[in-house]
Amino acid sequence: MARTLGKFEHSNGGTLFLDEVSALRLDLQSKLLRVLQDKQIQRIGSNKTVTLDVRVIAATNIDLEKEVRGNRFRSDLYFRLNVVPIHLPPLRKRKNDIPLLAQFFLETYNKHHNKKIEGFSPNAFATLCKYSWPGNVRELQNLVERLVVLSRQDRLITLSNLPIELFMDGKQNGQEVEEIRDDELGLTKIKEGFEKRFILQTLEKTNWNQTEAAKILKIHRNTLVKKLTRLKIRDKVQSKNGDK
Repeated sequence: MARTLGKFEHSNGGTLFLDEVSALRLDLQSKLLRVLQDKQIQRIGSNKTVTLDVRVIAATNIDLEKEVRGNRFRSDLYFRLNVVPIHLPPLRKRKNDIPLLAQFFLETYNKHHNKKIEGFSPNAFATLCKYSWPGNVRELQNLVERLVVLSRQDRLITLSNLPIELFMDGKQNGQEVEEIRDDELGLTKIKEGFEKRFILQTLEKTNWNQTEAAKILKIHRNTLVKKLTRLKIRDKVQSKNGDK
């Protein structure tokens, strides 16, 4: 019967990546510390020790110093891991990484799901870059996989393929969505105010292309034109890009 190697022994001579190390229970933290200090392990049911040569990279999105102060993470393990710290900013502060990551995930899931999507349209990339990505890289990865799975014969992912929540982000471009004024209180006024701002925001993302905006809003273009008239913003939209 073949013996199964543990993670450390399997990584001997190489690198072991420990993700979300902050989630380790305190009893497991002490065991990890012992391995890092002694560079040895002992297999279950054996008295023999195995010497290790493993580079350990640990990652977390939790403030470990705060966890140490709260007695939820061992200080000795923290200092043992914190030899060469690399602080990676959130994705919203690394806008240039978004197209590269999105294309990488697209190629990965193309192979996994046997699809042939070539890439993203410029407007789709621009929208991805404006979104704040509260879930960081994992959220982007999950979104790209969803787009690949749901695509049919699309050669490019365009604005019409993107989920509507990307256009409702209140912190795009670092600005909060305009708050509703006191004189707009009342359900009808609130609904109209939100609808107007959301339609204008969507049109701006599509470079004032009403056909593309209607696709994103999942309504007919004629319905969008009627809404522009009812909300008294049709002239404003036409001044931006005519009746396109």
